[in-house]
Amino acid sequence: MAQPRLNDTPFPPQAELAAFARVAGRWLTVDTALAGDSRASRRQRGSGLMFLEHRDYQPGDDIRRIDWPLTARLERPILREFQAERRADWLLCVDASSSMAVAHGAKWRCAVGLAAAMSYTLLEVGHRVGVAVFADTVMSACLPGRGSAQYLRICRALAAHHPGARGAGARLAGCARQLAGISTAMIFSDFLVADFMAGDLRRVAASCVETHAIQVGDPRDWDLPRTRALELIDVESGERTIWTRDASAARRIEVAAAQHTRSLARLCAAAGILFSTADVSTPWQHSLLRHLGRRSPR
Repeated sequence: MAQPRLNDTPFPPQAELAAFARVAGRWLTVDTALAGDSRASRRQRGSGLMFLEHRDYQPGDDIRRIDWPLTARLERPILREFQAERRADWLLCVDASSSMAVAHGAKWRCAVGLAAAMSYTLLEVGHRVGVAVFADTVMSACLPGRGSAQYLRICRALAAHHPGARGAGARLAGCARQLAGISTAMIFSDFLVADFMAGDLRRVAASCVETHAIQVGDPRDWDLPRTRALELIDVESGERTIWTRDASAARRIEVAAAQHTRSLARLCAAAGILFSTADVSTPWQHSLLRHLGRRSPR
């Protein structure tokens, strides 16, 4: 697939979304706990799609679930039992802080594309999905819902706000109201704050049955102009620092960035959060399949 230009629309084409949903749906279709359920997974009999076991037919059972070949071999009626399908309420939280606007907003467009693709896929397999675009507060939101009309509402919410160039921080706690009653949360952010939003991430993980975090990255975040003395400005806090470049500067920045991601990954692992990274130059399908591949098929 050709790599899209950075200034293209962030919403993937319908044909690509449909193809992705057919592949990714296997990780998202069944046995996801409902909001308010125990955090422990339970296998329950029901009318789902995943085979659970065979058992003898009992009066009153649905004859459509009789396994006729096995019935013929054993010479008694045998029924197929299926694992109950369970749907979740998902909230996708997209970071619109000022650091997401760096390099003409490439990370923002990447995050929006990932969130749109996840929304489409989750809706295709029957989940309820909502979205919250946040910076210091929630900038735009769409309550969880189902169906094709919900995907359009989510796209409108994602398109309703763009990160500002200066002064907007990242505060996931601002999504607390939208997260109430949500069983599964998924956060798309560059997590470029000193503590990775650690406290907020832990609170989300404690309140949800399942939490996902995707760190959206752009190598241009770490590019330095070829000048010896630099004034560094934190686009979120406005803090200014004079920094002197030397021969090892690029390497030090690369090491610090890698350490930041490793620390974030350890935090997520300790909190039970499924974590992965997504680079702006990587096709969205690859990033999401790599992330979902870490989630056991249900």
